[in-house]
Amino acid sequence: MIVSLKPGVQLTWTTTTKFQTNAIECHFLQGIDQANFGELNLLSRILSSGCQRYPHSEELSAALAAGYGADLQISNRPLGQWHDLMFRLTFVEPQAGGGNWQTCLALLHEVIFKSLLNTDQAATAFQVEKRALISELRDLQTDNGFQAFCQTKAAFFVEPTFASQLQSPSVGTLAEVAAVDLARMRQLYREILAQWPVRIMGLSALTLPEVQAQLTAALPFSARKTTAVTLPLVVPQQVRPLQRRELPIAGAQSRLCLAYMAPTPLVQQQRDNLLVLGQVLGGSEQSLLFQQVREEQGLVYDISAYFDFTLGWLLVDAGVAGSQLDQVASLVSAALQQVAAGATPATLVGLVQDNLIQRRRLVGDSPQRLLNRQLNRVLQPQSLRSDADFAAALRAITPATLAASVGQLNLQVVTKLIGQGEEEGDENDATE
Repeated sequence: MIVSLKPGVQLTWTTTTKFQTNAIECHFLQGIDQANFGELNLLSRILSSGCQRYPHSEELSAALAAGYGADLQISNRPLGQWHDLMFRLTFVEPQAGGGNWQTCLALLHEVIFKSLLNTDQAATAFQVEKRALISELRDLQTDNGFQAFCQTKAAFFVEPTFASQLQSPSVGTLAEVAAVDLARMRQLYREILAQWPVRIMGLSALTLPEVQAQLTAALPFSARKTTAVTLPLVVPQQVRPLQRRELPIAGAQSRLCLAYMAPTPLVQQQRDNLLVLGQVLGGSEQSLLFQQVREEQGLVYDISAYFDFTLGWLLVDAGVAGSQLDQVASLVSAALQQVAAGATPATLVGLVQDNLIQRRRLVGDSPQRLLNRQLNRVLQPQSLRSDADFAAALRAITPATLAASVGQLNLQVVTKLIGQGEEEGDENDATE
C-alpha cells in the first residue's frame, strides 16, 4: 500500500517480524537531465562525511555505533533516465519501548535536514571529498574494463537523441567533478530537499499507521510542486548506424564490448525473453559464451552478457587474450546465430529458468531484496506479479521464443581496446 504523506512524498512499508533488522530508505528521484553523475556522487560523499551535530566522520560513526551498530549509506545511482539519491539506515531494536527506533530516526533527521553544506566546515569537507573522488576517478582511467564500458556507453547514447548525462558512467567523470564548486553543491541539495519527489520505504515490526505518524514527525519534508518524475524511466530507443570505437591500451589483454539495442517500449513477455537470453548468452559459467569462447577456444579471460531493460541494451563484455578481438566477436555472433536458429540447449534454458526463479524466491529471505522489490513496485506498478506468475512466465520461454528475441536486437556499438603488450606463455590459451 502506498500512502501520501504530502504532495510528492509517498510512503510504502512492510510490517514483518521475520528479521531482527529494521530498515528505512529515503529515495530522492529526478530525471537525469537535472544534474550530472559527478556532482551527485560528490554530494553523496559530502553528506556521508558528517552533519551539523556530528561534523566529523568519526563522530558520525560513533553515533551510529551507539545506536546498537546502526548502518548508514548515502549513494546516488542511475535508474534508466532517473537519478536516485538514496539515504538508507538499518538498525536493530533491542529495547522494548522502541528507544533505538527513536534514536535512529533522530539521526536520520540530522543527516538529511542538517547537513554540513551550510556550515563553516562545508569548505573543508567539500575539498577533502572532491580530492578523494578525483583520485578515485583517475585510478579508473587505467581500469580497462571500466574504460571499455565508458566508451561503449558514450557511443550508444549519442546526443542529441538522449540526455548528455546518459553518456557518462554512474560514478561521474573527471570533467564533471572538476567543474563543481561548493556553491553548486549547496544549490543542488537545496533543490533536492525542496523539489525532488521523495519515496520512503522500509520494514520493521511496526504497523503502517505507527510508522506514518513517526516518519511524518521525524522527516518534515515539504510538499512538492512536482509530485512525480516527468522524464520516462526507460530510455526510448531508435536504431542508428553502427558505431565503432578502437583505442590502444597498455598491456597484453584487450577488451571487447558489444552493445545491442532492444526495441522500446517492451511488453513484459519481451522483457522476460531478453532477461533469459542475456543469462543464456553470458550469465554464468554454463552459458554459451563462457563455454564456447573461454572453455573451448581459450580466447578470453572473462566474458559476460546481460540485459538492462531501463537502458534498452544487451551488453556483451570480454577480456580478450592478445589481439584476438575479431575472433571473439565472430564467436559472439555465432552464439547469437545458434540461438536465432532455435538451437539453444533446452537444458541450459532450464538451468537459467531455475536460477532466476530461485533468485526471486530468495527475495523474502533478505531485507535488502525486499526493499528493492518495494522500490520496483513504486516505480513500475504495471509490472507487479506474484512469484507464481513470474515462474509461469519464465517456464513458458523456449528455444523458439529466444530465437524470436534475437531477431529484435540490433548491434549498435563495437568497442575494442587493443592491448599493445605481448602475451606471456601460450597466446592461444587465456584460461591457463
